[in-house]
Amino acid sequence: MTVTCDTSTVSLAERADLWIAVTSEMFVPLECTPHDRAAFRGHLRGGTIGPLHLCSLEVSPHTIRRTRTLAANTKGDQYKLSLLLGGEALIVQDERNAVLRPGDFAIYDCSRPYTIVGNDPFRMLVCALPQDIVGLPADRIARITATRMPGRGGIAWAMTPFSRTTSCRPMTS
Repeated sequence: MTVTCDTSTVSLAERADLWIAVTSEMFVPLECTPHDRAAFRGHLRGGTIGPLHLCSLEVSPHTIRRTRTLAANTKGDQYKLSLLLGGEALIVQDERNAVLRPGDFAIYDCSRPYTIVGNDPFRMLVCALPQDIVGLPADRIARITATRMPGRGGIAWAMTPFSRTTSCRPMTS
């Protein structure tokens, strides 16, 4: 199933609520705080390919929080891998901060609290994958959450084109 969300289809007062409802339904429950509620806008297209949930989004400045309470009270047995396409975003988890710039990516664990801050508009691809298909122990993944993987080196040189290509494919249920 393909999901599309364009906040311009609702009133300004409803935009942040629509954004959080759609992103929480697509992934895991989150809190969203627009930096300027009167100017908040977002566009998202997402769906599934096998066990993967993929989402391409473009959004104005805001802060997303997966709080300790939300993480404890909802199923969060997935990792998110986020590839930044434009702008800048900060991902915080496990007392680590990753400032992402275009081409960079980071992984974070939805079973634990995290924060994403965009102080400017940004574009991002997000891939949520079940923890059990990763093939690595949770403690090993925990050592790299909220760690910037630079887009110009390491595995990122292969991940960036793959993620962009995959995000352009038709998505199915």
